[in-house]
Amino acid sequence: MGRRKAREISFKCIYKLAYGQAVMENKDTAIFNITEDNDEEVTGEDKIFIADLIEGISTNLENIDSLILSKLKNWTIDRIFKVDLAILRMAVYELEYTDVPFKVAINESIEIVKKYGDEKSPSFVNGVLREIVADREN
Repeated sequence: MGRRKAREISFKCIYKLAYGQAVMENKDTAIFNITEDNDEEVTGEDKIFIADLIEGISTNLENIDSLILSKLKNWTIDRIFKVDLAILRMAVYELEYTDVPFKVAINESIEIVKKYGDEKSPSFVNGVLREIVADREN
């Protein structure tokens, strides 16, 4: 399985966790029943990547949300489209807490949001992520 598919599964889990559709009891249950929802085999390495991403976001959620909000004017977390927010959280985590190159994190997020968001989602997510990267480069 490729990283994009693993990120897509992670996005679904993050979304479910954020909106009360699931509860993370431990790192392993955070993956839920991912093999039932996928036509590709989920390897042990994939499960580790997905679980680490979900756990990292959960652990750093307050800082991640604060960084997202710092790039928006007159917004609250509740006003952000839920799909966009879940994808932003994943991308910001990768930008701030991993060694994933910023171009990869942004591109992957845009491709996923194109699939699950609305017509405005790609430009919104891209704009927020570009602002975060611009601050890191200064």
